[in-house]
Amino acid sequence: MLRDAVERRDAAVEGERLEALAHFCGLVKAEMITPEALYERLNFDPDTDYFPAAFAEAERLLEAEGMMTYADLLYRPLQVLELIAPYGLALKAFWIMSLLMNTRILTPLSSAFYPCW
Repeated sequence: MLRDAVERRDAAVEGERLEALAHFCGLVKAEMITPEALYERLNFDPDTDYFPAAFAEAERLLEAEGMMTYADLLYRPLQVLELIAPYGLALKAFWIMSLLMNTRILTPLSSAFYPCW
């Protein structure tokens, strides 16, 4: 994305710029909006116009390596909830209960009330 612009590429790897990009990526996940919409809303400096593309590339690399960030622990389940929203509350409740049961959060409580779990 910045291959041809040497000066911009060098500026992009400076500490403050990398920190701003990491903050931007976290905000995209926290706000649950597109990187482009967030970039326009936050009025970043014009020389940071590569942030939305960098977010997409970072997501591609994370997926290719099978890794996730701390922000993904909330972002990914929220993406699923957004996908199943049209199908109603019952499906959401089932999915949330399944998630909680698989993470062992509710297992001690639920086994006391529902022995079949």
